[in-house]
Amino acid sequence: MIFIFFGPIITAASLMMQAEGVPPDADEISSPEIVVTGRRGEEDIEPDAVPLLESHCFDPMRRSGHPVSPDLESRWFPLEPDNRQQFSIVDSKLPAYGLTDNTRGHELWLKIEEVKRSDGLSEDRCTLLVIGGTDHDRFVKGMSELFHGAPTRRHVGHEHGVPAVPGWQQWLWTAMPQRGSEDWRSISRGRGAEGQSWVVVLDTHSFYRDNDYVYGDLKIRTATPLISMLTIGFVRRRD
Repeated sequence: MIFIFFGPIITAASLMMQAEGVPPDADEISSPEIVVTGRRGEEDIEPDAVPLLESHCFDPMRRSGHPVSPDLESRWFPLEPDNRQQFSIVDSKLPAYGLTDNTRGHELWLKIEEVKRSDGLSEDRCTLLVIGGTDHDRFVKGMSELFHGAPTRRHVGHEHGVPAVPGWQQWLWTAMPQRGSEDWRSISRGRGAEGQSWVVVLDTHSFYRDNDYVYGDLKIRTATPLISMLTIGFVRRRD
């Protein structure tokens, strides 16, 4: 069974994200005061955070099924051990990278992981941390353009959603493309900056027989220095 939540109205049209597939919380960042130790780069103009997430994660995941690690011949560098610990990375083999954007005054940390699930599903996940800079609200517009749809915040505190993270603003985009489809458009067609719907998968067997599940999760810390965590997740059957 699939439920698509439209505000207070629930229609049995399609399915719920189980606990193992819930987007990561901001408490994955082990220290609220991030210490940036990455090396400084030249004053080149880098793509912004959402376009970088699109090129390394969103586009390769929807086209070939897996994200693509940054080229270390570019200005990306392996994340330092102290930064990996702050990013709650336990596995020493987990790919994680840093990039210093002097133009925008922020540091980017990217980790790429395949989440092991007990239900036979495969989840590829990219998490991009943006540390410092200004105007993190632009990421809401950028993610909406990426998913061609508006986000929801109605999932925060909902029994089928996620808990509120104090001091952080939270948005969610969800898509339910047919298996193998590259059309990852959000199910929400709400007007303005905020939609009203998201996909909740209750019956994984029937849902993942015909569909994949994609989500975009954005959290922005309201205190300074600004920190944002952008996540793209792709859940599907392994066979």
